[in-house]
Amino acid sequence: MNASTLTGQIAGKLLLDHAPSFEEKRCVNRIQTRLPCRICDTACTRGAIGGGKDLSHVAEHLCDDCNVCAAHCPGGAIASSKGNTQKLLELLEKPDGAVRLGCMETREDADCRMSCLSAYPREVLAARAFSGPVSFVHGDCEHCDMQQTMTLFARTMKNVKEYLGEERFAKAFGDAGHSALQKTRREAFRTFAEKGARGMFTLLPESLTGKTDGDLWRRILTAYAATYLREHPDEAPFAQTAPVFTDRCRACGICTRVCASKALHVVRTEDDVFHMVHFAWKCRACGVCERTCPFGGIDGYGRISLREPEAPYLYRTTAVPCRVCGESAPPEGICFVCATRSMHRAQ
Repeated sequence: MNASTLTGQIAGKLLLDHAPSFEEKRCVNRIQTRLPCRICDTACTRGAIGGGKDLSHVAEHLCDDCNVCAAHCPGGAIASSKGNTQKLLELLEKPDGAVRLGCMETREDADCRMSCLSAYPREVLAARAFSGPVSFVHGDCEHCDMQQTMTLFARTMKNVKEYLGEERFAKAFGDAGHSALQKTRREAFRTFAEKGARGMFTLLPESLTGKTDGDLWRRILTAYAATYLREHPDEAPFAQTAPVFTDRCRACGICTRVCASKALHVVRTEDDVFHMVHFAWKCRACGVCERTCPFGGIDGYGRISLREPEAPYLYRTTAVPCRVCGESAPPEGICFVCATRSMHRAQ
């Protein structure tokens, strides 16, 4: 199956709408309140997201479907409208070669136009780099109503550069022209489709007739990257984001319960060793796991390079089974819950 067929099946089943969709349970502010996230509220120039307070819905009568909130939501709680989803899928479907991406205000020719350069998801830009050089054209940003969102575009390009690496980034987005990123989208789609149940369709939304979700572009980028690295074993892996675990991690599982992307898990091996398992391709570095850890078990984020982008990263913790309940505990051998209960009984 080639990219054209696959994209056609997706786009053909997307009923066009004109507003992004919101998945409340993935909103960073619904998971924690210590450090409120206001990215979508700040990005929206029309006040369509909650009127500055309630970020749980999009006021469709105010929304102009600019896609900036969906492109930058750290929890993946906002998914692009089906109209924008189709437009970005068509961008990835375009033939190999150079493309020019623009905003709606530019008078120059562009292969794809979004409301603003900040409306292009970082995953889409990184994925398009596999097919040829990417350049940008835009209007007068200084006098544009969306000028405030260009700081988000700068952040996007920084993240794309970190992911691809300086050399690949320079060849794809700089003046050096197209690089060794010659694995085409068609080959990537074909390779994954041939893998059957674990193929490309498992990386796309479960129901093509339903709404898309905030992880769509991340799944597609991971498919491209995995195929490329298998075909180019001498190439350096792509840099993915991962939390930096410390020896204070207790494998208590709090971070796994608050991770909106389901990127974190606790695994206990047969020899009673507790590991933190992290799927970097899912991680958005939203900061919730670090903020909610009561033990200081996570110290910011770093970059890891995996030959298989879909593979989990394992961190061996210092946790041991609690001698009272058997759950994970500090090296002293008693978990926080059992220690608290023991203290209360002593009183």
